[in-house]
Amino acid sequence: MVSKDTTSNLVIDTPLNPILALSLFLTEQQPTVYDHSHHQDPTIVALYKISLSAMAVELPFESNFITTMKTACTTNEKLFRKLEDYRIECNTMLKRRYSYDDDDTTSEDLEYPDKLPMKGRAITRNGTRSEEDYNFIVDFKKEIKGRMNWAVCLQLGYNKNVF
Repeated sequence: MVSKDTTSNLVIDTPLNPILALSLFLTEQQPTVYDHSHHQDPTIVALYKISLSAMAVELPFESNFITTMKTACTTNEKLFRKLEDYRIECNTMLKRRYSYDDDDTTSEDLEYPDKLPMKGRAITRNGTRSEEDYNFIVDFKKEIKGRMNWAVCLQLGYNKNVF
């Protein structure tokens, strides 16, 4: 086993044995060749050159990734701002449309949305009505494959006058 402790007591001749140089390179873990204890050894210099060339392949990828992420985030920010501006513009338009002054618009000029029918029925938690609703849902779930589609279930229930 090689560690900093096992290599610190050795008497080291230069040039280094290649295996010892590799061990020192790995155990010292210096970010630059100049910080290494044997920075002038040809094997150490060669190992740093190899690691630099290996990192040179990774650096463009990392740089491209960072650039791509920044571009994506900037684009998202612009889209969110544009969406926010659009929502504010729509809100202002609706506010202007449904706001009126006494001199130019009357309430008869306003366009109101169509009235929706109220299909609500009294809900009973005890009794046969609740059981009938529950049984309809259970039967519906048995007939379908995949995820439960509550909108379709509700519409079919309304059509059969269940709910």
